[in-house]
Amino acid sequence: MSERSGPRRPVTFQLDDPHVVVLEPDEAAGRPARGSIRITPEAEPEPEPVLLPELPEKPPVPVRKGFRWGALFWASLVGLIVLGTIRGVIDLIGDLFARSGGLGFLGLMLAALFVVASIVIAAREIAGLARLATIENLHRRALTAIAADDRTGADAVVRDLVKLAHDNPHLARARAALRSHPPATTHGPDLGRAA
Repeated sequence: MSERSGPRRPVTFQLDDPHVVVLEPDEAAGRPARGSIRITPEAEPEPEPVLLPELPEKPPVPVRKGFRWGALFWASLVGLIVLGTIRGVIDLIGDLFARSGGLGFLGLMLAALFVVASIVIAAREIAGLARLATIENLHRRALTAIAADDRTGADAVVRDLVKLAHDNPHLARARAALRSHPPATTHGPDLGRAA
């Protein structure tokens, strides 16, 4: 029968207190002495193994047979829309010049600004896609370095990654963490996983 009824109140204690008894997990103990505290540490769970994805030698390239009618359809549709838009803008600017020279120059200037802005946006998107391709290549190289336990390959991946992210202020803490790893003590796979 329990000598206490109701929930047990929290207790604070120091581990070097003589009333604290630390038992092994498999040690069976009887009733502790009155006023003593019995602590049984829990066993550490076994770390689960990390499974690395298999790297294919070369990515499979889908084989396309025959003429691609869908691509021809969409390319011709987009071409017609672009030609119609260009023709409409040219007619609009011509009508503005017919009404007034100032309106014509204003329309021409707005059309030129639109073209310049479109070129800048397209260039930024192309640069972003190239950056994504570079990151994908770094990821592939890191997985290869981890799988092969290659220290020099992991070092090269980390250098390239820090170089790629050198101007991003949001990644300053991550760059400092990568630089803080001592190069002589870090294994290739651990360095690749950190990258």
